[in-house]
Amino acid sequence: MKRKRLIVIVLVAIELAICVGIVSVSWSAVSQLQETNTRLRFFQFDTVSAEADSEQRLTVSPPSALIVENAIGQVIVTGGDGNEIVVKAHKKAWGSSQADAEATLATLKVNVTGEAGTVTVRVESPPHGIVIVGATRSPTVDLTITVPGKTAVTTRANIGTIRVKNITGDLKLQLSFGGVTVERVTADIVEAHSKSGAVSLADVKASGAITLSSNFGSIEFNTGQASTLSAKTDSGSIKLTELTARDGVTAYSGFGSVQILQVQAASYDLGTRSGRITVDGANGTLKAHSEFGSVDVKNGAKVNLDLRSNNGALNFSGSLGDGPHMLETGFGNVQLTLPQDTALDMDIATNFGQIKSDFQMTMSGEFDTRRLRGTINGGGARLTASSKNGNISLNVLKP
Repeated sequence: MKRKRLIVIVLVAIELAICVGIVSVSWSAVSQLQETNTRLRFFQFDTVSAEADSEQRLTVSPPSALIVENAIGQVIVTGGDGNEIVVKAHKKAWGSSQADAEATLATLKVNVTGEAGTVTVRVESPPHGIVIVGATRSPTVDLTITVPGKTAVTTRANIGTIRVKNITGDLKLQLSFGGVTVERVTADIVEAHSKSGAVSLADVKASGAITLSSNFGSIEFNTGQASTLSAKTDSGSIKLTELTARDGVTAYSGFGSVQILQVQAASYDLGTRSGRITVDGANGTLKAHSEFGSVDVKNGAKVNLDLRSNNGALNFSGSLGDGPHMLETGFGNVQLTLPQDTALDMDIATNFGQIKSDFQMTMSGEFDTRRLRGTINGGGARLTASSKNGNISLNVLKP
């Protein structure tokens, strides 16, 4: 009997110790939350809003620089005349009552400071909270900023959109969740990045590099120029149209198509793990690799080819450069459409497929229906084409 009582006493003591530990940990957690200005809210339902607008002006001497930090809203920057930077803010807050919404609204601050030609706009948001029971809405501060045309712009934003237009100055744009849009910009360098959202450029010219990236979103650039152009997305399509990249283009998508349309460059480095690569109007050195998808190139002019796909067709139409040229696919057809006077040294092979040529070939080595080695038009640049499972055809380009 005494032994049973002893066991009960020990179990009670253990339970008390556990309760004390839970209370201690909970109190410590609450204390840490208080130190970080994190509010605990119970039965909070944000159904009432409060809004306010503000405007601040600062005179600068162009060329100027603008730095914007806004974690809770969109940022729009537009170049204009004059020598003022005008910052307009639209603030919106939510609460369970009008008084609560107004109180939260009062905590939203837009600080504008200037020093040595650089204006910094920083949005201060209220302490974040943890809601035990309920539904809350985050406050927002949307910024519309007008700057002199010659202004370099740097933005760091969290949720919303970034839009910049009519600027002559370098751009460095970073956004976590939302789209980035750039229009009518002339700069030395342009950088536009979104972790989760589309990146879109139109009529953008840079004497140096243009670098575009998105973790989860498409990239589109229409009309412009740069010394080098880099576009990369982990998941999304890439479309580049009517561009000039003097020193080269790099475009890579983890999961999505890559389209290069009327882009003039010294070289092209294109790739996708899963998607189709389409090129119209290439010249120079072209590397295009797709793990799962076809590669289609047309209207090529003196192109040096490196086309590969693990699972997809390879198609080229146009004239070839000095080479060497390589086309290789695991599963898919290979088709080359070339001018009648094309001169090549060729090595063509397929494991399971047929080889067809409209060109007269001078054969070398033993005859093999699955592998042809020889020359056309007396020989010239070296071309190697292979498919493990697919047909290979050489066609004459019609004038």
